[in-house]
Parts: sequence; structure tokens; C-alpha cells
Amino acid sequence: MDLPAGGPRARLNFLVEAINGLDNRFKTNFSQWASLKLRSPAHYFQASYSETISILQLISEERWKVDADPELEPDLKKAFKAAVNLLSKSLDYAKGAGYILRPVHKELLSDVRRLSERRDVTGRNGLGLHIIGMFTQLHDIWPPGREAWTAEGSDLKPNDDFDRIFNEFDALDHKGLKMQGDYEIFARHSWDLLQDACRALHIPENQASPGDYFFHNDARPTYVDYPCDSNEFLYGKGGRAGILSLKSRLGAPLLTSQEQEINNAIGRRIPRLPASKNVRTKRNYIMTHNDAIADIEDTLHEIQVLDPENMIIARPNIERLITPTCENRKEILVLYKDDLYEIVKDIYQEKFKMPLNQKTLPLTPDRREDWLKRAAREIKAARVLINSRADVAPTVYEAKKMRLAAYRLKLSRAVYMFGLFLGEKDASPTELKEALLERLDDWILHEQAWNAGDRYILKRVRLSTQTADKVQKDIETRNRNILQWREMRDETEKSPLSNYEANRSLPSEPQEPENFDPVLTEEQIKTANILLNNVLDPKFPNASDYVADVREERRRRDWFQQRVHAKLTGGPIPVWTHKRVVNPFTKGGPPNWESLARETSWDRLKYMWVMTYWRFYQLKELEL
Repeated sequence: MDLPAGGPRARLNFLVEAINGLDNRFKTNFSQWASLKLRSPAHYFQASYSETISILQLISEERWKVDADPELEPDLKKAFKAAVNLLSKSLDYAKGAGYILRPVHKELLSDVRRLSERRDVTGRNGLGLHIIGMFTQLHDIWPPGREAWTAEGSDLKPNDDFDRIFNEFDALDHKGLKMQGDYEIFARHSWDLLQDACRALHIPENQASPGDYFFHNDARPTYVDYPCDSNEFLYGKGGRAGILSLKSRLGAPLLTSQEQEINNAIGRRIPRLPASKNVRTKRNYIMTHNDAIADIEDTLHEIQVLDPENMIIARPNIERLITPTCENRKEILVLYKDDLYEIVKDIYQEKFKMPLNQKTLPLTPDRREDWLKRAAREIKAARVLINSRADVAPTVYEAKKMRLAAYRLKLSRAVYMFGLFLGEKDASPTELKEALLERLDDWILHEQAWNAGDRYILKRVRLSTQTADKVQKDIETRNRNILQWREMRDETEKSPLSNYEANRSLPSEPQEPENFDPVLTEEQIKTANILLNNVLDPKFPNASDYVADVREERRRRDWFQQRVHAKLTGGPIPVWTHKRVVNPFTKGGPPNWESLARETSWDRLKYMWVMTYWRFYQLKELEL
């Protein structure tokens, strides 16, 4: 949309007229689609939605133009509010139209992404709430994966954007890279292009996620280490998926013979990962170190979904959550976005310096005791914040403060449990039992705090019928949780201390030995997971350490400091223990990767997928 020539007033009048015209389209329910030679009302709606987003951008740009008129600022704000109101009408229309919008689903998704790229997206101006609502609605009506494929199902539908993305991917070159940071950026670039390819082909981007157990020996896909012309590459092995399982997951029909080969190759379901430490009650109230990690991931998940790219990200697998709390509404989370980030920054990043590496884990008794004391202080402070507001007359402000305190409580308790299951020496049965009881108390308090806020909303805020029903269902879910956890607490309190003898090596079920190399050790898996997280969710390096490679520079600085100290004190010169940074991508790809076809669209996506995942897998060769 182009603005007419003229001054600020002429441009404002044009924008106001455009908004009024769009409003009339909603009033007529887009009935003029045929006279405009469009294919359906859905196509007319999508064009109108795209225009609304463009108008919002033009209004924002007007405020910063050289000839901007300050006297028109109130009118521009009014126009902006009217355009945001059109977004609300768009969401209502989308909810009513439902699956009718599938023919323009891809275009609408692109429009919402364009809107989310604005720098002024907040819950207060209505943009943040709309983006979450529209993303959620589009996710609910996402076309079946089969629609991305041709009629016979042998290939993905052709797409010019995908061809361009593939050519860019194929041109990636790792030969000139030297620093560890360069190799991580190379893997990240591959990942970005794979996600772009999924968008172009209208495949949900979360399908491309490597998952939590990517490096685990009995979970990683076979196409990262088996030859590309092997049966294992095609069909998988044990609990490890092959490339045809991926093809099926993306919506392609497989031949009966192929499905049979996959079933034969898999043989049995992947067992649950063995727990490092286990605590059990009769009601199966179990806590392991992995469960404590899942609690942390679940809490952080609530701020992850505020990023539009992660809007449909799943919670940790329900089997990994011992007592899952009710999932909170994204509309509320986006309103608290800045406050939630501050809580995570304060507790997770600054006070407990997470994520941790092997050197910073609280493994010694003194360090673990210090960790638990600090976490206990955070828990106590959060409880005080919640309980102090229990008898206060409810207001929007008090409801918000109580919910934020509940979030702080849940994160602090998860961090506490994480520290409890670490250490060279197991926690005592008394410590474990007491921690499990207090954890249930905190989970109950968390649900009560959120229910208090939701009850206030139901009484004082005008909600749509759909939203009111959702809020009421959330309250009922939390009430069921509270009742169940109180019963669990009573049972746990009566149980003998002998139930809480920690065990470092409880096997889940017999494991079949793997007959191929390499088999990664637990330490290698931990390190590789941290490196992969650095690639998928890169952080800005600390300015004091950063030159060209943040980790390499830090290693060198620490070594030189130790060397100088040794010379001054007459001690032994320290040995350089870190391995030399080498290019982990010199082999190019998995065995026989050159034989991978690149003719059809599926061949090309498969090539991108295999090469990206192999590059992820090669991160195990690097060092923290």
C-alpha cells in the first residue's frame, strides 16, 4: 500500500479512509469477493487482514517522518487504535470461519509473522494479545500434513521460494571457518534455512526440532551416523527413527512394505531413560534428577511461548512432569511478559548462574548446601508475597502480583529440587521426604494463586463466552490438581522413611547393547546438549571475554593467568588441557552423503534435514 503525495494531513486522511473501508468489509462479511474476481470470501479476508497490518506500519512510520506534524499525533493514535480494533475483528472472523480459511492459511501465517516483527508489540497496545490469539487459531486449523504433498504423495508440492532456499543451503561452505563460534554459527545457519524451507512448504516448523534426547544413544535418528544407502538410514533401528519415519511424520503416505520394514526395524518401543536417583511412594509420587529438570523446563516454557516462533512449542512430555500444573493462558502471559523475563533473569540467570556446566554444578556438600539455602530463601520470599495478598481486596494489580509470585515460587522450587538431586553424596531420606512434601505445598499454593486471579477476572472483567469458558475450565483443572496433591501429601507424610532411600542406579528395564560406534558417554551427551542449545538459542557473549571466539578467549585468558601466577610463586607451569579446536564438519556429512539425491522437492528437503541434523550431531566434537 502506497501513500498519496502531499503533506501529513493528506496522508492521515488517506489512512483513515482506508480503515473505514476495511471496517465496511467486515460489516458486509466480505460479500463482494466475487465482484472483485477473488476465489472466495477467505481470500478477500486475507487481503484485508494484510492491508490492516500494512496500515498499522504506515501509521507508525508517520510519527517519525521529517515533515511529521505534532498536532496530528492525537489523530494518529486514534487511527492506530481503530486499526488494532480491526485486528480484533479479524480474530473473531477467523474463529468463526475456522477451516474455511485453510486455502489462505499459509498467507495468513505469513501476515501474523510480519506483524510480530514490529518492535512495539506489547500486551498493552493489543498487538501482543492479537498475535497470540491469531497464532493459536491458525495452529488449530493447520491443514493436514498430507496437503503439502502432491496428489499421488510421492513428492512435496513445488515451490519457488523453497528452491531458492535450497540453493542457498547447498552453497553453504564450512572450509574457511576456524573458530568454534564459526562452527556453531554454521550449524545455526543450516537450522535457519531448514526452518525457512518448512515455512515455504507449509510444514510446521516445530516438526524440525531435534528434541530433548537428540544425542542419546537409543533415541537419535539413524540418518546422522549410518550410511545413506543403508537399511538403518531408511527404516531406523530400535528406538531410533529413520528417514522414512520422518517422511511419514510430515504427511507422506508410505508403501505397505515400507511400513512393515519400519516396524521390523523398530522392534520395540524406546524405554524411558534410566533415572540417576529415584524416590517412590505408593501413589507413585516419583522424583528424579530428570524430573527436576523437566519442572524447570516447564516453568521456562511459559516465557518461551511469548516468542511468536515458539508459539506452538509443546510443554515437556507429560510423562516427564510428575505433577503438571494447569497450563496458563497465553493472553495473560503476554501481559506479564516483561515481569516474567525479569524473574527468570533474577533467579535462573543471575542468582543461580544457569544453565550450568560440569564445573559449576553444586556437587560438593558445601556447594550443594549453599545452593539449597539460597533456593529456600527464594521460596520463602515467594510464599510471603502470595500469602500477604490472600486477605487483600482483589484488584487487577493484586491479581498480577500474586500470579507473578506464584511463577517465582514454582521456578524457585524447581531450582531447589534440581540442586537436591545433585551431589557426590545422596541427600538423606529425611531431606528427600521433607522436600517432596514442601514441593506439593508449593504446587498447591501456585494453583491457588492463579485461581484467585481467574476468579477476579470472571467477576470483574467482561469476557467473551469462549474465554469465560476457558477460564472456568482452568479453575476446575486447578481445583482437581489441588485435591489430588493434598491426597498425595497425606500419603507421603504417612509413608516410612525407608521409601526415600535414594538409588543412583535404578534401571528402567534391560537395555540391549548397541552394535555400532560411537556410543556417547553421559558426559559427552551433556556437553553436546549444551552446545546444541547454544546453537538453537544463541546468547550474546560477555563483552569482557569476547574477541572472536568467546570460549576460546576465556580458556586462553584463564590459562595465561595461571601461568603468570605459577611463575611468580615458583609453582609448576600449568598444562594446556583443552583440545585444539578442529573443524567438526570436514567429512561433509554422514557416510555416503554424496549419494543423496537432490532432484525432487522431497529429495532436497531430505538432504537439508539430514545435513542439518548431522551438523548438530557433530557439535559433540567441540568443547565447552
